[in-house]
Amino acid sequence: MHKAFRIILWLVFSVLLLLIFLAISLQVTFIQNWALDKVTNYINERSDFKTDIGKITLNWWDAVKLQDVKILDHKDSLMIGSETIEVDFDLNSLLSPGNPSLQEVRLSRPDLHLITHPEDSLMNLNLWVIQMSEVFGSEVAQEEELNSKSEMFKFEMEQYTLKILAMIPLK
Repeated sequence: MHKAFRIILWLVFSVLLLLIFLAISLQVTFIQNWALDKVTNYINERSDFKTDIGKITLNWWDAVKLQDVKILDHKDSLMIGSETIEVDFDLNSLLSPGNPSLQEVRLSRPDLHLITHPEDSLMNLNLWVIQMSEVFGSEVAQEEELNSKSEMFKFEMEQYTLKILAMIPLK
């Protein structure tokens, strides 16, 4: 009995130590960019859209800054390009079941091309959201949605800001 308690205590301590190490390592820029490469490769392999993000900075657990972002749509047209994208979020809303929400999204020097190609029935952004929900959603949730024909996936955003800072020379 005493030996079993020590083994369980050791396992709990080891898992807790591993989680703390993982949390600390995600604050290191090298690890963040390594994880970013893995995620963008995962997205690019499983969708028709091509995503390229130059650098990521995770600020504790409630904000992320993406630099040199470029997302090409399924026809290889630029859909979203931005020098920086800063996202404030509540981690619990992203991890809990239901509709995720973002507190704020700030795009600096954005280049947005939200278009509907002639052979498509939806705008490229809508197609991207659908594909991202297929890439990151669970198969059970997708089957339930198809069977119940429930409403579309909702993504809530409390506030968004576009910083369009461009110097246009006067002639």
